[in-house]
Amino acid sequence: MTPSLEVKIAAIRAYIAVSQGNPRAEEYAKRALSLLPADETNGRAMLCSSLGGYYFRTGRYSEAEPLLTKACELFEQIGSLAASQPQGQLAAIAMFRGRLHEAEVGFRRAIEMAKGLPDVAGAYNQLGIIYWAWNDLEASATELEKAIAADPGNPQSTVASYLYTSGTRLAQGDTDAATEALQEVDRLLATGKATARQHARVAAYHAAIALVQDDREAASKWLDSISAYEGLLYDPIVTMRLIHRRLGEAIGELLRSDYEKYAKEGLQWYLILIRIGQALASSEPDEALSFLAEALAMGKPEGHIRTFVAWGAPLAPLLKEAISKGIEPEYARKLLDIIEAEERQHKIKRGETRASSGGLLSERELEVLRLVAEGLSNHEIARKLTISLSTAKTHVYHLFDKLGARDRIQAVTRAKQLKVI
Repeated sequence: MTPSLEVKIAAIRAYIAVSQGNPRAEEYAKRALSLLPADETNGRAMLCSSLGGYYFRTGRYSEAEPLLTKACELFEQIGSLAASQPQGQLAAIAMFRGRLHEAEVGFRRAIEMAKGLPDVAGAYNQLGIIYWAWNDLEASATELEKAIAADPGNPQSTVASYLYTSGTRLAQGDTDAATEALQEVDRLLATGKATARQHARVAAYHAAIALVQDDREAASKWLDSISAYEGLLYDPIVTMRLIHRRLGEAIGELLRSDYEKYAKEGLQWYLILIRIGQALASSEPDEALSFLAEALAMGKPEGHIRTFVAWGAPLAPLLKEAISKGIEPEYARKLLDIIEAEERQHKIKRGETRASSGGLLSERELEVLRLVAEGLSNHEIARKLTISLSTAKTHVYHLFDKLGARDRIQAVTRAKQLKVI
């Protein structure tokens, strides 16, 4: 056998093994890389991408990163659109590790590299999750719409997009839109072969919507239909408190074991969720507060918001305790304000209380909000209220911060959703 033929056979064997999930995929890919000439850029790029992708799919992120990075470099050298896939996987690893801003940039880069190819749907989905974590729910919904439009012929990707859309719309308080998105998931799954894990996720989302609608009987039936909870605990959008409560006392040991596993790979997003879960599961007040303090310390630098507030009212007492003890008080207060505002909104919808600002905004901030809604600029607000321009800007900044808005239009929209104005 000639050396060139041996290299080709080794490379083909590696590609097939990786694509099929063959247990010997790693062995074949490493051998092919060792035989491949250093100047064989395209072949080396494909092998690095294949082996890096294999490590990525099997959760071996530390081993995946250098190979995926090399694949991106080599693909870019030859101007190949294939660079988009390893770039997207690198961005996903950054996201799992809690580096949300780095991940956002990485996914944008992957989309740009793809030049309109349909496989960017996954990148749009992940951007939707990142914006969900930042509580920028309109931006989340927009990215998820792009994911659906990018690859409508891919049921697996589209199912994920509609699921996440359902979660985002539910977070916005729009149960009708959340239900419609979930109905699309049901339709798609009915036309093909759905896995037990997919059915479990869909059931969890149905249960979450039922709980928001205060239909506890329906929620219980949906939860009863779930045979296995693997993968649901850390679904980035499904209501985690719902699964947490269902598992009862068994959650403590499961979370402890998972923390050790995810800590080895530095998967900070999961670690935040685990620490919140442990805080809520602990019967020791000091231990619970310690777990929450860790979660807050990890979540604050990258701006995690919905990651915390998705747990809802059960987290409020712990956040109050953290504030009283001086543990990330500003950050904890912001999270608490959102949880309390959303809980008030749920009560308003159920007819349990009247709509009001309820303490989310100060009286002065409400004045400023009404003027913002009228379209006044910061200069005009300052003149109208006889305050300095810098004070007006500060009030507007606090409005954006408390309402989880990035601009004036979003702040007014969010305030109307919460019945603040």
